Amino acid sequence: MISQTDEALAFGSIGTLRKSLRERKLSPTELVELVLARIERDEPNLVAWAEIDRDAALGAARNADVNAPLGGIPFGVKDVIDVRDMPTRFGTKISLPPPQLDAWCVAAVRCAGAIPLGKLHTTPFAYADPAPTKNAIDPARSPGGSSSGSGAAVGAHQIPFAFGTQTGGSTLRPAAYNGVVGFKPSFGTIPTAGVAMLAPTFDTVGIIARTAGDAAEVFDVFVPGALDAQPERAPHLVDALDYRTDLSGPQVCAAIDRALSVLAAAGATRTKHALPSLVERVEENWHAIAAYEAAAVLPPLIERLKGYPRVEKLIAEGRQLDAVCYRKARELRSRIVDELGKLLSECDAVVLPAAGEVPKFGAMGNAHFLRPWSLGGFPSISIPVGFDAAGMPIGMQIVARRGGDCGLLALARWAEAKLA
Repeated sequence: MISQTDEALAFGSIGTLRKSLRERKLSPTELVELVLARIERDEPNLVAWAEIDRDAALGAARNADVNAPLGGIPFGVKDVIDVRDMPTRFGTKISLPPPQLDAWCVAAVRCAGAIPLGKLHTTPFAYADPAPTKNAIDPARSPGGSSSGSGAAVGAHQIPFAFGTQTGGSTLRPAAYNGVVGFKPSFGTIPTAGVAMLAPTFDTVGIIARTAGDAAEVFDVFVPGALDAQPERAPHLVDALDYRTDLSGPQVCAAIDRALSVLAAAGATRTKHALPSLVERVEENWHAIAAYEAAAVLPPLIERLKGYPRVEKLIAEGRQLDAVCYRKARELRSRIVDELGKLLSECDAVVLPAAGEVPKFGAMGNAHFLRPWSLGGFPSISIPVGFDAAGMPIGMQIVARRGGDCGLLALARWAEAKLA
């Protein structure tokens, strides 16, 4: 029984676990106990968890309704997202009273029967200073940021899914680096109540899961029908692999090129297309807005804490900007979003890397491929499409028009099936 359960936990989908729970092959308590044992085994090397409430998780498991949509399924939460009665530390050593309420995203899946185990490590204030977490595949490599613990815990097969956040590239990049799926919905689709803000114009709750199907299972709680969505036809994909090949590298481009060839052979239309010229201004534009907004939000906490130089630098830069600069940056953002929206209106999805090759531990990696879609609030997903010569995973990013979340998940599930 335990060996079969262990295999289902390591390799099965949420659907497989749910079936086992409903057929009484496995109880929620047994599942949570097995998950906690695996975390205890892995944690000294992985360092993914900031806080675990074992008693609360087991108590919830004993009372779990396995017929609920996510009944009995354990999950983790990035430590900038509130879970009631667990401290939110923002990836720092700050001591604050535990919140009395769940963040909205946590409350929604808890109502659907899922069981929060605890809080996962994040980079401080979800920005760029490293977290202690290691990569799930190679502890000498980066897990990505800022949802470091979320990506590593799912990548290590500890939990079926976790919540992260994405302001620039913080859900898809750790998913890609740890060999799993990262899904960033359209901006505002999952409410951010109870989520600590870095830059409210961009901050988005993301889902990290083992497969696109698992991401759809979770997203169905927020947008009913997501799990049942199917592609209406073979998709028209815009190949944007030529964008910043200096940052992606030949191995990443080759793996995605092979994946696109498989999808084209399965019926997809593949069209090469350069990204709009204004995309070259995305980095400066994203940085100006993020710095201004972070400087408005974070100083009361930052002034109590020291030792986070990248966050402190961002705030210092934001304090150099006035309201006129901020307004001009938002005007430029609108022009960039219009250009990207026009490209996306002419196809089903744009395909490009989620990230370059996985760097060494201590580096967060480059978010260049993710920034345009975070800046514009477009839904995007990263799915694994292979490994480089060092055995590190490669993620392919698929982006759709705003509001096209269910269609994007359906397309990603179709792609997973063809690439399998």
